[in-house]
Amino acid sequence: LDLRMNNDDLTDQGASVVADFRPGAAVHHRFPVNVVRFETAERAMGIGPLGVVKIDVEGGEREVLRGLEERIGSDRPAIVLEILPVGRAEHVDRLERQQDIEAFFKRMDYRMNRIRNKGTGIRLEALTAPIGIHDDQDLSNFIVLPAERNDALFPELGRALAQQ
Repeated sequence: LDLRMNNDDLTDQGASVVADFRPGAAVHHRFPVNVVRFETAERAMGIGPLGVVKIDVEGGEREVLRGLEERIGSDRPAIVLEILPVGRAEHVDRLERQQDIEAFFKRMDYRMNRIRNKGTGIRLEALTAPIGIHDDQDLSNFIVLPAERNDALFPELGRALAQQ
């Protein structure tokens, strides 16, 4: 895939393989990057059952989740991910990606919980409504738990985060 960098820094943390993820932003560098399917990496690395999955791929979360769907369904791991803000309503593709992710978790019977890291320290809050359109980067981090374990893990994770 093409890795697009929207600033001149070759260590651009916001680089993305999603075309036009940042509409209107100039692309300063493009590099081809190799990607593999999870099944290929799993065979090569001997990956066992998934307990926790961390996803931070600058807009490619939907594709990663789709690639892991079977394993998420069977292993029921906790999923920690960043979903960058849509920003504005005219960013239709980003909103659609976000809504697809929310629908994926609903279909898989997972509960989304936002990790808040503003003001009074780190805390966890249940997401009871759609993420919606916003531009607050501090609202971008989530821990998503299987419904059958959410009620037991939520308070424990909340306490652990508060101690950070």
